Amino acid sequence: MKNPWLDVPLDDYESHMALPHVGQSQLLSRLLGEAIENHRPSSIALLGCAGGNGLERIPSTSVERVVGIDINQQYLEHAAARYKDQIPHLELLAGDLAVDRFSFDPVELVFAGLIFEYVEARTLLKQALSMLVEGGRLVSVIQLPSAIEDVTPSPYTTLKSVSSVLRVVPHNELAALARDAGFGNESERVVAATGGKTFQVNTFRMVVA
Repeated sequence: MKNPWLDVPLDDYESHMALPHVGQSQLLSRLLGEAIENHRPSSIALLGCAGGNGLERIPSTSVERVVGIDINQQYLEHAAARYKDQIPHLELLAGDLAVDRFSFDPVELVFAGLIFEYVEARTLLKQALSMLVEGGRLVSVIQLPSAIEDVTPSPYTTLKSVSSVLRVVPHNELAALARDAGFGNESERVVAATGGKTFQVNTFRMVVA
């Protein structure tokens, strides 16, 4: 079955995420910035990077190298056009995190913002672990259960198709799977977007024997 994300125009996705009653674009950008400020990595991987939301924060930080991964090649082309001149060491890789394997020099921090809803958690955790240097960190952002539809209604109707592959992951399930994969739970908190939905933010750190 063709992944519905391949048919969602980037402009629709970005416009939807930035709507005041959604507010998730702004939230993810802020959380990425906070993760970089808190941990000061020199290298990061952004899973499900789309058009590069949050990468505008990179030039003034400790980050020297960015790896962006997304299933939609067109999204990555937009990200490259926007940020290749601002981020000299920008590597953009197209592929499906559910099935493809990615080979690149490991990074100090992996940021997974609203991607566990679309890729089986055990698989994605193994992928993230393989991308990290020894003792590296994974920052995850997952949607918590809400009275609002999983994909917030908006004028951008192309987003409706992704609801067929969206699954809200229980935060305690993710923490348990992360532990099994080889991560320790370093911190956790709940944050809210302007649209009213809440999100669990975890910082997992690779356990070093």
